[in-house]
Amino acid sequence: MIEKEQPAFPLFVFVRCHDIELEGGLILAGNLVLDIPRPSSLQLAPTADQAQLIQEIVGQLSAMARAGQMPDDAFILGWPHASAADVHDDATLAAWAEERVKISIRIDPRDDGMVRIDSDLAWQLGLVQER
Repeated sequence: MIEKEQPAFPLFVFVRCHDIELEGGLILAGNLVLDIPRPSSLQLAPTADQAQLIQEIVGQLSAMARAGQMPDDAFILGWPHASAADVHDDATLAAWAEERVKISIRIDPRDDGMVRIDSDLAWQLGLVQER
């Protein structure tokens, strides 16, 4: 019997939130979904390898935004191999993302030690009812 190949999924998906960048004076804002299974409550911190991967991806995305190489409405699929070409419909990708690690990215050009909460983060934290 021939087994059907499992579809390949991206290493990450990034959705840029340019309106949040404008609201907060940020270099980059968006939501990053990583192909890392959502951790159990026992393992909240990423492993060293996962932390390095996250740092590399965020560094690449920040560099693209600073260089003006990322559209304001960017939806970026990061494939682990250049030849990966699986394309998924929205429902399949959404189901995959439900079980993965999600990170809200905020890159602030100011280095003043202040934590700023924009309207999207306030909504995610449950501080406001409407987006």
